[in-house]
Amino acid sequence: MDLQNTREATTSARSEARGDVPRIFRGLDFVTEWLVFTVLIFSPWAFGTTEHWSITTVNRLNFLLGLVLVAKWICRAVTGYQPDRWASQERLLARLWPWFVGVLTVFLLGYIGVSAWNSRAIYHLQEQRFEYLEYVPWLPHSYDQAKSWERFYRCLAAACFFWALRDWLLIKTSRDRSGEHGSDRVSERVRRLLWVLCINGTLIAVEGLLQRLTHTNKLLWLVQPEINAWNSGQFGPYAYRSNAAQLFNMIWPATFGFFLSLNRYYRRGLGSGSETILVLCCAILAVCPFLTSSRLGAAVSAGLMISSLGIIFVRRGFKKWKSTAIWLFFFSSVLAGGLWLNWDDLKERFMKRAGDETSGRSEIYANAKKIVADYPVFGVGPGAFGAVYQLYREDSSQYWHAYAHDDWLEARATLGWVGFGAILLLLTFAGSHWFIGSGLPLPSDLAIFIGLGCLGVLLTALGDLPFQIYSLLLVFLAFLAVLSSGVRSRRN
Repeated sequence: MDLQNTREATTSARSEARGDVPRIFRGLDFVTEWLVFTVLIFSPWAFGTTEHWSITTVNRLNFLLGLVLVAKWICRAVTGYQPDRWASQERLLARLWPWFVGVLTVFLLGYIGVSAWNSRAIYHLQEQRFEYLEYVPWLPHSYDQAKSWERFYRCLAAACFFWALRDWLLIKTSRDRSGEHGSDRVSERVRRLLWVLCINGTLIAVEGLLQRLTHTNKLLWLVQPEINAWNSGQFGPYAYRSNAAQLFNMIWPATFGFFLSLNRYYRRGLGSGSETILVLCCAILAVCPFLTSSRLGAAVSAGLMISSLGIIFVRRGFKKWKSTAIWLFFFSSVLAGGLWLNWDDLKERFMKRAGDETSGRSEIYANAKKIVADYPVFGVGPGAFGAVYQLYREDSSQYWHAYAHDDWLEARATLGWVGFGAILLLLTFAGSHWFIGSGLPLPSDLAIFIGLGCLGVLLTALGDLPFQIYSLLLVFLAFLAVLSSGVRSRRN
């Protein structure tokens, strides 16, 4: 059987060498790769993609990715060419999984689109009033038409990004098809993606540290933001330091898992391969959440480090006590170093509001829960939280918040249980693919630590707004695309 698979792989590689792959498909695949990398590199540096110009730019790039994906489908249909893919159609779940997730994606986009089209009101911010419209009450609706359409376009662009990336990841490269590597190897395209994310994240961390040291109040030494217009409130290109911490807490566990997978595959000791640079990247990325002075970011980073040590001990234990001891020392040093370098600021941040550990957010949560209670089924509409929140303040002295600072609660308030349930199903299906699906081999070390980083940002969303930040959403979707494309390697 192995001999037959080797012959088929060799034949496929020779077929590509003869030029049997349509030139247009090869070009489209190349464009997909560079668009994905452009989006992932550009979006954090564009001030987190929080401004209108940067959001519009990234949306257009993602829409272009969607068009390229459709062009690839058309090319396959017209030419009859089917690229050699990791996904197998032998298992029933493997055939059904993309359909389930695809239907849920279309349903969620349709749900948001109908809410915007069937708006109950247009909110005029300058005049602070609602202009009420005729609407169909038994359909999803919104109290802020403009914001709902903005949210629809962003979600559509994000869906284009996810599906285009996943399609690209599942196509085998010539090195993948050569058969020279075992099943526990990280596929070529996953490697490229992870190197881009790890290196780009490390550069952002280093830039953020330099920005702190120079005491500038301008992001990237260029722009002073309207909010947090002081050095300690920012970090790197992010005007809100917690957003930077959330980015690092997503990337450093994946960086660590990537190193373990490469190191295990090549069977090399620590410091004996080029992948050792990932250890340095991991250390920089893991210490930065403490240096941002973000309380939640530091707490989540510490929790991720403790969880990482637990995972290492469970997977290696006393059988490989030397490597276990090395990683115990590594994470202990990073944790101790982060606390030592910024202990005064962190202590002040944690002790500043002893009477209200959530910095006044309990007030937001109480008001937001009233919105959930009043609009349980469809919510107040995608993106309409800020417009409606003013109506639920106990008095005008309470601050008018644009976000709930709890993405789970805000999703319930704006999408209702129908839309929120669709999101939960999408996350469940995406996370389960590694166990039940069919696709590219994803070593356990890599899958576990990518999942740990994703779990960290999902927990962070219980007390902050990571998914309201476009660049953070795209990094999360990139990791989700890897998890939803991979399966357990046979020798994990």
